[in-house]
Amino acid sequence: MPKDAKTDAQWQRDLCDLARERPISLRGMTPPTTSKFYADYTKIIKCPAWDATTKKSTQLTLFGGLSKAGECNCGYKDYHGRPRVADSFAMIRNAQPYSAPDEAPAPAAKPPPEIPYGIPEVPTARKSKAEVRDVNKTYRNNGQFPLLMFGYTCGKCPHCGSSNISDTSLNLTPKIIHTSSWPRFVQGLGMKCGKGDGDGCGGSGWQTFESTYVATLPLDIQQRLNAIIVGASGGIDMELIMRMRLNNTAASIEDTSRAEITRLYAGLEVAYQRKVAATPGSVRKPFPAVNQQFVAKAVAAMKAFIRDYINNKDGLYREMASLISIIAISVDHQYKVARKAKGDKGEGEAQSFSICGDGGLVLSYVAVPSTELMTWNWQFPFRQQVSFHRPRLRLC
Repeated sequence: MPKDAKTDAQWQRDLCDLARERPISLRGMTPPTTSKFYADYTKIIKCPAWDATTKKSTQLTLFGGLSKAGECNCGYKDYHGRPRVADSFAMIRNAQPYSAPDEAPAPAAKPPPEIPYGIPEVPTARKSKAEVRDVNKTYRNNGQFPLLMFGYTCGKCPHCGSSNISDTSLNLTPKIIHTSSWPRFVQGLGMKCGKGDGDGCGGSGWQTFESTYVATLPLDIQQRLNAIIVGASGGIDMELIMRMRLNNTAASIEDTSRAEITRLYAGLEVAYQRKVAATPGSVRKPFPAVNQQFVAKAVAAMKAFIRDYINNKDGLYREMASLISIIAISVDHQYKVARKAKGDKGEGEAQSFSICGDGGLVLSYVAVPSTELMTWNWQFPFRQQVSFHRPRLRLC
């Protein structure tokens, strides 16, 4: 119990607070039954209007069974549901330092949508030998160049011709093959010749897609690669090799390849700009320059052309011998091969020339040990070429 009894003003203030839905403390704060304020206290807690604003208060739980909400009948109608205004002394005494509420972090700015350029990427190499060994399969994944598996192990050592060979490693960097359009890629196995059992040279290794090794495979398997790959140079598709066989130079192959790749890049750039314009909020970025690695270089084309000739010279000789001319045959493109070949009598230079047929078609290319064109040195191959056309032509 409090030491000092409350004054009438204090009891009146507590009843007003109770009517405002602020239940007074139950310890020594409830008016005694003999107090003149007890009747008002009972009216307030049984008032239907007070019941509507303090359904979950402690006083309701304590006294339970109150009447339903309705009109005020306790005489404190002006206080129901209204907050109590504290006196100035209480405000000063209970004032707390003001602290601004924590501001919610600003939402992160949504990045603008990124439009892909659409340029194909180098394909992902296979990680297992089992996916490559003795396999001929092309993988075509979205957004990547085609990847050919070429891992045949049924050939022979390109150095000694031994069949005692084995695969030693997986080629994890796909090799590029230049074509007349976008390049393609090939993956193979590292091979090595056996040694120690009397069969094999144990020489340097090679890859299953290298031309010197492919030439030892069966003919039907050779055609599945459809390219010439020489050493570390990029591969050249057989379509480009055929163009060089038809008198296209290596330089023209490079120029044509660069023009085609540039055209493809230009088409992708136009498509990229259209997608950016059609996508709200997207940002146009500078389009990448032409990747020169996709261009068939003249050096690589010439290496592949020479290797193709070495691998197929017998067949090419037969093909050239089958070419005939209907109207005329002439000697053209004379050239002195200085310091490259010497005649038997030490002339110091050799003469080379082409035997051409209708329309400038090269029927044969000849190098002779002498620059004296009126000798048998040039007449002999010319007569031989004419003999292929008998009885249609005769030497004049």
